[in-house]
Amino acid sequence: MNRDDRLRMLLHPERYTTQQLDQMLNEVRIETPDAEVEWQRFSRRTARRPWLKAAATVAGIMVLSGISFAAISHLSGASEQQPSSSTLVPDTVCAAKAKTIATPASKQQEAVVFNNIELDSVMRYLSQTYGVQVLFDNDSTRHLRLYLQWDNSDNLANIVEKLNQFEKINMALTNQTIIVK
Repeated sequence: MNRDDRLRMLLHPERYTTQQLDQMLNEVRIETPDAEVEWQRFSRRTARRPWLKAAATVAGIMVLSGISFAAISHLSGASEQQPSSSTLVPDTVCAAKAKTIATPASKQQEAVVFNNIELDSVMRYLSQTYGVQVLFDNDSTRHLRLYLQWDNSDNLANIVEKLNQFEKINMALTNQTIIVK
């Protein structure tokens, strides 16, 4: 059986009987290389170039140095991005124990930051700070977690507008009541 016949059998085995396929497989000879001989050949090729080890070592050190530099600069850059005068409101676990969320220490602070806090806790904070009532139409929206930051100088309408920019949040402010849909 020639090479073209074998290729046709491999490409379209459904056209041939199992006996013809078995015959083709029996005729194919696969030479297995001797591992010892191949190892010796590989050793001779790599032994001629000892400078490759040195080059690989230098390249590895440079890559690790670059990764270290990038990690350090990323971490130092992340700490500089945090606003220096902000109130970080505690997580809902702490808030649930205290039954209230901590309010800003002073109105002089520039920013209020909610980091991975449930919407229910954010709305309780708004209710306490701005003296408004909050109503939820859908209980599943209470458990949405979000990152939110606003200036203390922002009025309630601006804060509601910022919250409405989130994809799954829709709320309206009417007569000192925030309705979360």
